[in-house]
Amino acid sequence: MVDIEAQVLEWLRSGSEDAADIVDLPWEVRPPVIPISLETCGLSNEDKLYVYPTLL
Repeated sequence: MVDIEAQVLEWLRSGSEDAADIVDLPWEVRPPVIPISLETCGLSNEDKLYVYPTLL
């Protein structure tokens, strides 16, 4: 699995500035800046509706 991840990251970074399609542009890949294991089951629906779009 790590090999596939490395290949995808390399593909994203090795784009071309004059690409005709957005997916072929060079991408700067950064690690996520928020924890992706946020536990929201204890939140009310109103709080969840606030938290989810904010995190996105």
